Amino acid sequence: MKIVIFMLILNFSSCAVFEDMSVEGRHNSWLVGMQLNIGKNMYDCRYWICLHRKGNLFLGDTVLTNGNLEAGYIWGHTQPKCRYYYEYDPKTGSIINFRFEESERFACRVSGA
Repeated sequence: MKIVIFMLILNFSSCAVFEDMSVEGRHNSWLVGMQLNIGKNMYDCRYWICLHRKGNLFLGDTVLTNGNLEAGYIWGHTQPKCRYYYEYDPKTGSIINFRFEESERFACRVSGA
């Protein structure tokens, strides 16, 4: 019974997240997903954030004026039209902030039709 309820909740929640499959809707879903990484640890390699630092989509770290680091990435789905950045504390690895740059509107988005 618990598994059935869990599957129903999972089904409804996934429908709600991807209900709007327009380009703008997929951009908004991408934004929500990226912002969920704030507070996670950049050095914890159980998450994709750490693992992607070794790939060709990683732009490197930049030292910010406040002493934090900013890790830059190219979004693989629409490269090189979307770049995103996570600001993090170099001592703790805690992600503090997120920003992105697009060369065209809604280039940063989840894949879809």
